[in-house]
Amino acid sequence: MPAWTGGIQGPMFLSIALMSAIGGVTIISYAFRRAYDWDHIITDDIFRGLLLWLGFFTLLFLWFQLQFVLNGVFLGPNAKAVSAEAKLAHPLYQAAMFLIFSTLVYIFLQAIRPSLFSKKRALLASGVILTGTLTEKVLFVVEGFKHPVFDIYANTPGTYFPSLIEWASLAGTAGLVALLFLNLSKLVPVVELHAVEHMRGDHAHSDEATEPEVEA
Repeated sequence: MPAWTGGIQGPMFLSIALMSAIGGVTIISYAFRRAYDWDHIITDDIFRGLLLWLGFFTLLFLWFQLQFVLNGVFLGPNAKAVSAEAKLAHPLYQAAMFLIFSTLVYIFLQAIRPSLFSKKRALLASGVILTGTLTEKVLFVVEGFKHPVFDIYANTPGTYFPSLIEWASLAGTAGLVALLFLNLSKLVPVVELHAVEHMRGDHAHSDEATEPEVEA
């Protein structure tokens, strides 16, 4: 499969993993903040820092994509060039790269002008990054299968489309991952212990301050 070869694939997979991790942490942090009213624990500065790291790894990802284009279209062998051109010409790939680049532009602008930052925009940026990287990896797999060096199914009629069982497997996998995460979130602490102790200490001080004084 010529679309899966090349030395740039390793660094690009690493950048996608880091992008997805930062985006997922941002979404999960926002969900915990809304669910448990942890505004004083998961502050806006945390989201701002996560967004900056997301922009850094997004910049690396786009740089590696540029290297993929150079190695696959201009400098690669014919088989790799055909698969790379098919991926680049796909509308979904172009839309995914446009969304990722637009998100990077927003992150750069909000770093210059902090007034552009908001938690909902950070949440939207994380969702866009996750959607773009998932689309890119789906095309990486699909286009890789469609352009092999030796095609034994060239004379097979029809085109491939996911069956109902494959769509159900995808939905079941996503549901299983969500269920496992929710179970782990009940067993594993998601905030540092000193933050909880500090929160309890603040409540204790506030209770003492509200108690009426009793004269002896």
